Amino acid sequence: MILQFVSFLFVFVFCAEATIAQCTSSDTVIYGVYYPITRLDGNNVWGYSETTIVGSYRNYWRPYITGYMSRNGSQIGSPVGELGPGSNGGTQSVTMTPTLSVWGPGTYSMRAFHRAFNWVCGYWVPPYSNGWDGNSYSSPNLTVERPVISRTVVPYFLGPGVVSSNDYSSQTQMSVNSKGAPETPQWRFESGSTYGTLNCTNCASPIYQATAPGSSCGAYNVVLKASFNGFDSEAFYIDNQSPNLLQYVRTDHYIPPQGGWQSEVFYRVQSGCNIQMTNVQANEVFLSWSQFNGSNWDAPLEATGFSNLAFDSGTGSWLLRDILYEVPVVGKTPQPMNAGTNGLSIAQQWLMTQHLQKWRIGSTDNGGSIVGGPRQGNDATAKGVVVGSNPHYHYIDHGSH
Repeated sequence: MILQFVSFLFVFVFCAEATIAQCTSSDTVIYGVYYPITRLDGNNVWGYSETTIVGSYRNYWRPYITGYMSRNGSQIGSPVGELGPGSNGGTQSVTMTPTLSVWGPGTYSMRAFHRAFNWVCGYWVPPYSNGWDGNSYSSPNLTVERPVISRTVVPYFLGPGVVSSNDYSSQTQMSVNSKGAPETPQWRFESGSTYGTLNCTNCASPIYQATAPGSSCGAYNVVLKASFNGFDSEAFYIDNQSPNLLQYVRTDHYIPPQGGWQSEVFYRVQSGCNIQMTNVQANEVFLSWSQFNGSNWDAPLEATGFSNLAFDSGTGSWLLRDILYEVPVVGKTPQPMNAGTNGLSIAQQWLMTQHLQKWRIGSTDNGGSIVGGPRQGNDATAKGVVVGSNPHYHYIDHGSH
């Protein structure tokens, strides 16, 4: 009596067999057939085994089988069986389909216990005289991993209705490594649906758009998952970034060709995580205007002091530059002095005009871009994220914030 391993007609089917001679003939064989563990669909795996009897006296035997499924070496659920008896001299099989959403990822394997009863001679096997214990084991086993989500760029909230701003975007493309799950994923918000949107939920690669800034740096308010027939991916966390504040760098003063002064004020733009932003759009809106010390200097006609950040060689970084200037004009009282002539004094007696301005990052549209619109901007319709508001001072020989 010997134990053999054969492949039948299919290279992926293997079996253990034991030859039974008692009360029969030596060509009557009981096979324990086992198959590889496979992925049935995104949420189920499949294991199969059978007890099969062949030979001249196969009808003397009734097959039985019990199936056991394991994950990472530990049995899961209850055994299936004992199933039987099968028809005399026939086959008895067991199929096991554990659900991944219940048991989770891991390495799945199956063991089957193969028994048979000789109803003519009135005895059971095993024990088999060749030493086989009656167990068969799936081969190969199947390792299942949770799908993993990824994105392209960090999404920045740039203000209502603003999709992109030079190097920044409120949108990022999502994708998921299915790890062998065959279905199209179903996307959902686990949390944070008030912070963003998905342009599709039953698709391979939706576009996520940030619709609000994160509540704080590192809050990761948004949590996404992709489901494959009920088997969830790993959670994916999104921390919506956003422009947050301006950080003063320096002011440069010049004398224009026609005389007077020009002052350029430079700022860094910092995100909510205090990361310096680079190539992004900006705009300003003038909210109010006042004259001082008998000045008849005009209010600013256009809020176009800046519209884009520019690379600054002095700091080796991208900076916002706001340009202020006054030049001599007939009838202007008093006439502006050349830059620095008055020592850049900020004494009240040298203040000519003051303007309150509001700064936004994410768009060049300050609400005054439409024909006939207010060139100083419109605070009600300007686009972008407000990052600050401060006075804009015009002194006799320079400007400052």
